[in-house]
Amino acid sequence: MRNLSLILVLFMALILGLFAQSTRSPHGEKLAIGCADCHHPDGWKMLEGKYTFTHSKTNFPLTGQHIALDCKNCHTSLVFDEADNQCMSCHADIHQQTTGPDCARCHNTDSWLVSNIAAIHRLSRFPLTGAHYTADCIDCHTDASGLRYDPLPTDCFSCHEKDYMNAKAPDHIAGNYSTNCVDCHNINAFSWGGAGINHAFFPLIESHNIDCAQCHIQGQPYNSISQECSSCHLTDYQQALNPNHQAVGFATQCNECHDFSPDWKPATFPNHDGQFFPIYSGKHK
Repeated sequence: MRNLSLILVLFMALILGLFAQSTRSPHGEKLAIGCADCHHPDGWKMLEGKYTFTHSKTNFPLTGQHIALDCKNCHTSLVFDEADNQCMSCHADIHQQTTGPDCARCHNTDSWLVSNIAAIHRLSRFPLTGAHYTADCIDCHTDASGLRYDPLPTDCFSCHEKDYMNAKAPDHIAGNYSTNCVDCHNINAFSWGGAGINHAFFPLIESHNIDCAQCHIQGQPYNSISQECSSCHLTDYQQALNPNHQAVGFATQCNECHDFSPDWKPATFPNHDGQFFPIYSGKHK
């Protein structure tokens, strides 16, 4: 009799275990909604869009093309919380780890097409301005045809070495120009013309506001130009007869008497009042 009682207890335990397994959700223990929220009461058939469960309450709200997907496209098992919400868990990395794992940095759920390249680049080390804004991606990202976007150097010379080496008007190599293009060229420009070199070491004002080639002769290194007035104006000095600069022994440094006016006037002899005769005051002025 004792053995029969033991057998009966074991049998009941088995029945209860099978019942517990039959009522356990196949979607995992963390799913906290009722079966009727998604399934038809006559069977396990889905309610075909009429279910009350909403994905917006999860850590992955459905937007764009994700809305039209079948659940099993992402939830390959019936345990829903096993699905990873990282892009790479569903999408192959066609960029081969050159752009990072977050597709949403460049793409959205509506399309893989990227329409805001400039906005994306503003978040990078190299915002696109000027001619860089209209350039094709493959001009810089030479591996873009293979969908790779490897990080590139941001210094000018890494992309524009050929432009520098081939520049002849003026000759950049002979002139020992800086290889940092923005020292002379405006990064917002759409051409190499209109160089914006900082000429503060010799201000280009009034009569000196002239074409570069008038001082920088073709083929002559730019950094070989002397800042001495006589290096450009020796002929003007020698031909000046009112008064005769050579006979009087005036200095060849023009700015001792002249400003930068195109006609050399007015001229002011330095310290004439104190050294010779007061002419800058009274009736002699």
